[in-house]
Amino acid sequence: MASEAICLVIDVGASASQQPPGGVSFLNSALECASMFVERKLYSETKDEIGIVLVGTEDSNNPQDYDYVKILDRGFCRADWETIKFLRHHVEGTRVEADWIDGLVVALDFLKRESDVKKFATLKVVLFSDLGCEANSEQKDLIIEGMKLMDNIDFTHIGPRQLVEHIDEESQRMYMESQGSSFNGEDNYDDPKPGPSRRIEPEKSKNGEDSGEEKENTKPLTEIQKENQKVASEIIERTGGMMCSLEDAVAAFFYKNKKGKKPFPWKVSFEIGPDIRISTTGYIKVRREPPKTWKRTLARDADTTQELRPEYLLIRNNENQEVVESEDVINSYRYGDEIVAITEADEAECRFEGGPKSMALFGFVNRKEIHMSDLKGNGSMVFMPTEEDENSERALSALAQAMQEMEVVAIVRRVYNKSTNPVLGVLAPEEDAEGNLYLHYVDLPFVEDIRDLKFPSLENPKHPLSEDQLSAVDDLIDNLDLEATDEAGGSVFILNPEEELNPQHQYLYQALTDRALNPGRPLPPVPERLRSVLNIPDELSDRVEPVVERLRSLFPTEEVVKQKRKRPNKDESGPSDGKEDESLNKKLRADDSSARDDDDDDMIDRDERVVYRIGTITPVEDFNYLLSNSVSTGANIESVGLQMEEIIERFLISAFGNDLNAKIVSCFIAYRDACLERGRTRQYNDYIRRVKTIVGKKMWIDLIKSPIGLLTVDEVDDGVEVEEADKFKEIKEDDDQSDGEIDDDALLSML
Repeated sequence: MASEAICLVIDVGASASQQPPGGVSFLNSALECASMFVERKLYSETKDEIGIVLVGTEDSNNPQDYDYVKILDRGFCRADWETIKFLRHHVEGTRVEADWIDGLVVALDFLKRESDVKKFATLKVVLFSDLGCEANSEQKDLIIEGMKLMDNIDFTHIGPRQLVEHIDEESQRMYMESQGSSFNGEDNYDDPKPGPSRRIEPEKSKNGEDSGEEKENTKPLTEIQKENQKVASEIIERTGGMMCSLEDAVAAFFYKNKKGKKPFPWKVSFEIGPDIRISTTGYIKVRREPPKTWKRTLARDADTTQELRPEYLLIRNNENQEVVESEDVINSYRYGDEIVAITEADEAECRFEGGPKSMALFGFVNRKEIHMSDLKGNGSMVFMPTEEDENSERALSALAQAMQEMEVVAIVRRVYNKSTNPVLGVLAPEEDAEGNLYLHYVDLPFVEDIRDLKFPSLENPKHPLSEDQLSAVDDLIDNLDLEATDEAGGSVFILNPEEELNPQHQYLYQALTDRALNPGRPLPPVPERLRSVLNIPDELSDRVEPVVERLRSLFPTEEVVKQKRKRPNKDESGPSDGKEDESLNKKLRADDSSARDDDDDDMIDRDERVVYRIGTITPVEDFNYLLSNSVSTGANIESVGLQMEEIIERFLISAFGNDLNAKIVSCFIAYRDACLERGRTRQYNDYIRRVKTIVGKKMWIDLIKSPIGLLTVDEVDDGVEVEEADKFKEIKEDDDQSDGEIDDDALLSML
């Protein structure tokens, strides 16, 4: 059974598509947010199914025959890259003024019909809209009743920040009026209780600011938006829905997680001596979680998803190169000059048998005897009484309480199963947030695991520390305390490591997404949102700055410049015995021999015409060679196309002449023909559009005389219309670039 069915209702109409000057439209930000949401589901590998309803489309596709509302033909499906690519590349805004309430009605019917076929634990509707178009508020009661009948449905509205803040303000005012209190339009209320509508609080970075960048220009709300927000607020209030701003949603969906793991109980009898057995269950509490492993490999050709599986062959190192079968191979180990062969039977006999699954007590030691440096392993476990076992609860509780009162810990021997080796560990009593006792387990090292390291003492009697220096370091530690006190007097953490996501894993997800959506392109830099995770919180930075200045003055430092040893000149070094000259001559002869070998290799490469990358001398020949020898070079149209684009941009930024212009045109023609032959219409058309924006009028006129224009429908099915291709060749009169002038900054950024 799938966990959830989620219907994304995205407003693509006139208001959402309107782009403010110097900003980004709500639709573009909403599509980015929706694609991040799907990515999050994809990486977590959930069984949730996602459907998409577009409001404001020029065509219609829904069973209720509402105008300008379209259900995607795919219906509900698991999160995949096709959905992400559709949201990022194939959804465009329109000038249609559509009713967002119609979209909600269609979405509810869409979910109802799907839930009749499949069983879902939860149904969800997520509305992305700025509520900028007129809506038929008479249908709100129909929506509310429909949601109440579908008792397992959740509604979420994601809109502009100023709209959400206005809804919160109205909700607070209505709540205060219902309580008989006054509302003065400001942020001071007689009652600090929240309003009836719920809102996701914006995610804060460590410096106290919003972690996401503001992509939308804030603009005042229209009267239509104010009226629509009342309708949306009523729907949310009466159905128990929630709302959040688009910026807060992007900040929440930005971070990805791999598939979660359910707690797996490890049940064992805790043996205390020969007669006492306590039934207990262990759970993993902390373990380093690696990203998903790279086990599957695919062919380089992007058109196939056939998995490749490696095959290993062992070949004798002789003239015949005979293949050795796997059954004729045995392991061997070298000890000194002797090679000791070990068969599988020998390995089975000499393998240490730790016994069946067990955990036995060795004894107790004082808690102070176990230091942090003594702990090892890749995580820890907690041991609790076995469920519905009263004897286990009483025995383990008494043991943990006695150990806590006596300040001792237990040294135990643990065997996970009969095929694993026994390990040494420590059981220590701990308390959870509610004050309940449990036993915390961590591995301990054997004597072979301990490294005996000898270091000098950190205290140097030649340079004793002064009282001011010790006091300054004490102040540094006090001011860097991550635990603070809130207004209620409770303890809060400025930075809680248990809530921090691994930035390395997060950037890996970002890189995987970019590689899936833009194959062959250079990977993007680390997002600023991830960089901010590694910065010290501003609250601590401001607090510790004067202490750091004091430390600089108390611990002055100076740069030590290492003196370079100057090799003595031959004339200054006195008489030579000839050995230095002989070694110098040997070095020169070796360099000459290496140079000759390199020349021979170059001759071989030129004769056999081996090309690994497109050059500037014969770019077209290199381009065609790489594509025609894709098996040996591993090249494809995406990677080689990037190289050809780089060569063209280098030519464009260089000095111009007839010969160079002809070479540029030949590169364009070869690139165009290759994309046409391999069906990469969008790859070439997108690139030629970018080139037009950075070259001058004169250069564009010279280029467009040749057949390098857009690929049209007459040539390939997914090409542009012929009228659009003809219009593309024209030069606008209001073009800001002067004749022959090229935007060097744009070219350099492309390079």
